[in-house]
Amino acid sequence: MKGCIEMQNIETLFYTYRDDVYRMAISYTKSIQEAQDVCQSVFLKLMEQKQLQPGKEKAWLMQVTANQ
Repeated sequence: MKGCIEMQNIETLFYTYRDDVYRMAISYTKSIQEAQDVCQSVFLKLMEQKQLQPGKEKAWLMQVTANQ
């Protein structure tokens, strides 16, 4: 599927940025459970994302995390 993020790419992004997403979520929510929920939501949104500009993945993840 052209233009979609491949599952292998999503896995790589997850392992690369999961700690950053979690740290931001915990700093916003001050709750372990809520931070875990935010992280899950963020990475589910990533899976639904059709296109993501190469090199902007971390910025996108951080913005989505802040918005959650």
